[in-house]
Parts: sequence; structure tokens; C-alpha cells
Amino acid sequence: YCYYSITIKRLHVTGIINTSHKYAAGLVGYQYYGTLNIINCWSSVTINSSTADDYTSHGGFVGYNYADINITNSRFDGKLLTAEELSLQKTYQSILQLREQALFAEGDFYDLMYANPNLQRQYAFIRHSGKKFALVVANFSDQEETISLSLPKHFFDLTGIKEKSKQTKTNLLNGNKVSIPFNSNEPIRLTLPANFGIVLC
Repeated sequence: YCYYSITIKRLHVTGIINTSHKYAAGLVGYQYYGTLNIINCWSSVTINSSTADDYTSHGGFVGYNYADINITNSRFDGKLLTAEELSLQKTYQSILQLREQALFAEGDFYDLMYANPNLQRQYAFIRHSGKKFALVVANFSDQEETISLSLPKHFFDLTGIKEKSKQTKTNLLNGNKVSIPFNSNEPIRLTLPANFGIVLC
């Protein structure tokens, strides 16, 4: 909090601020009076904000400014992330972590598109290794879509994976359990979020 005129010089700040409140900043959260001079400063702070308020007023140097401010020869190279951006960041992190699993890094690829000509803005495939497999479906539509996905008999003949009337899998993108038919006779019905997908394993 800055109430009087002050000058901040030759300062480098780093770190992470996790907050559900307003006025998070690298140097001054709230400036109300006087003149604030920031000279030869460097802010590398990451601000992760979970506040639901529409008026958060965070900043790389100053969160809220109600008076005079002069910033000279200074730079901000940190990050300002909203709750929505934080959620998206975690999603991407979880997707990238899948690449470290042997099934996704070394497993064989089986394209399901030839057996599902009904799919328009979706893409489906299976990664499999031995008896392990993951069903991956991406939805490139801007709307939530419910699709019917067929598994060809060729897949089961090729991999030796047994057909089952029902199988419970985990969506690795959110941890939810999903019960699906896993055979060549009964299509799988899936509801896919807009511009997203599922990874059932």
C-alpha cells in the first residue's frame, strides 16, 4: 500500500503470488496518493488469481493506481493468470504429462475414423500396448457434441483385446469414471465438451 510519494529503484522481484483477493502486484498493490516513481526495476512475478470479481486490478508493477505514476527503464516478464487461465494451464499440463506414460509414448496407434464416417468435427483413435489401451476423442466444434462411436471388429482381431459388453474407464483429463460398451456390435455414445475431448483409459 502506497499513500505518500515514493521512489523505487534498482529492484528485481521474483516469485509466485496465489490470491483470491484484489490488488496483487510485483511492487505496489495499491497506490492512493502522491507520486510513485519506478526506476530501473524488473518484475518477474507470476500472479495466479482465483478471485471471481470482475474488477481484480492486478499488475506486474502496480495493482491499483489512483494517483501519479512514472515507470522508467523497467520491465515486467512475469505472468498474470486469471482463474480461467489457471484452469486451462492445469489442463494443458495434464495433457502434456500423458506423453510421459509408456502407453502414449510407445503404444501403437489405431485410427477409428475409417469406421466412423459420421464424425464431422471430431477425431478418434486408440493407443494400445498389449492388453492396455486408451480411447482418445477430440471435439473441434465450438459446441458440446454427443456422438456415436463404432469400434471395428478388426481392432479386436488385430490387438487380441477382448470385447466386453461394458467397461468402466477413467477420463484422464478430469478423473471422472465412464462406463462404455467396448465391443464391435454396440456403438459408444459420448458427450464431448466444446473444443475439448476425452481420454478414456
